[in-house]
Amino acid sequence: MEKRTVQRMYGGFDVSRKSIEFLSKMDAYLSVYFDDLVEKFVDCFAEYAEKVEQMQQAGRKEAIAFIHFSVLRTNILAKKHRLRIDAYSQSWYEDRVECSGEYDASEIYKWLEKYEQSLEIVRKQTGGRLTLSELQELVFEEYEKYLPFVAGVLRAGMKKVAETENYNKICKHEVFVVCVGEYQDRMQVVYKADTRVKDACAVKRHLQAGRQEAYAYETCNNLDLTQGNYENIRLMFSSFKGSDLSNSSFRKSIMLGNDFQEAILKDVDLEAVQATDVDFSGAIMENVSFKGARLNQVSFEGATLSRVSFEGAVLLKGLSFENAELIDTSIPIETTGR
Repeated sequence: MEKRTVQRMYGGFDVSRKSIEFLSKMDAYLSVYFDDLVEKFVDCFAEYAEKVEQMQQAGRKEAIAFIHFSVLRTNILAKKHRLRIDAYSQSWYEDRVECSGEYDASEIYKWLEKYEQSLEIVRKQTGGRLTLSELQELVFEEYEKYLPFVAGVLRAGMKKVAETENYNKICKHEVFVVCVGEYQDRMQVVYKADTRVKDACAVKRHLQAGRQEAYAYETCNNLDLTQGNYENIRLMFSSFKGSDLSNSSFRKSIMLGNDFQEAILKDVDLEAVQATDVDFSGAIMENVSFKGARLNQVSFEGATLSRVSFEGAVLLKGLSFENAELIDTSIPIETTGR
């Protein structure tokens, strides 16, 4: 259905400017309290995981393949900023055995509520020029802008959740996905665990084929991926733990949320990569070039860096070299970027 365009100015009130104002306030709030929100999510998931496990122990729930955090429009209108949690088997929505819970996202969506309150004031002051229907349409449009921030908390939280006892007690399908979005509608993945045995040659061909959209949330652990041409690809939240990527090139690639823990990277070209939230902790890196790269929130904790070059790299924030062994390598100085 074609989306209706909603007017942006009401009696001098700039809707877009007000949107930016509250999104900026929410972003600033998250920068301070992000870790607290992550911990609260971990506690919420632990409680929900216990419910799932109890249903499985009772024989009422099969192996879980999907856990969906759903935004309900009725909740938004009621200013009840709680996401519904549902666990499904491999059959997805055909799994009719309900196992629901709630995740309180009000600390993020309270800024959406403030935005809605400002619209309510305008509606009263302009004598109905802003109708109730238009107001609701604006709020629904706005909540989509907040969803990536919610997803960010869930994504960070799932990394911690995956290490908890409650999570590991759940019987999960070999491909297990956690996602967020509207109820039984569009969604985005925030976590994926894939325990299937992978064929290294097939993975390598796939990576080199240039199908960039295929490399989100892929698990490519403990594989021989040496001598690969992986240039100009987008790697999104994929894992290469323990894999050997020696004699390969990732030149000009974009890396976001990837895991290279304990990986082997010898004679690897990482020039001009854009890497954000990438983990090289414990990796063995030898003759590696980050020349001209752009690095943000990248960890080299416990890694061995031998003849690793950061010449001309734009180093933003969050670089960690704690307990790293540096051989003929200088720790670069972070900059504010450009």
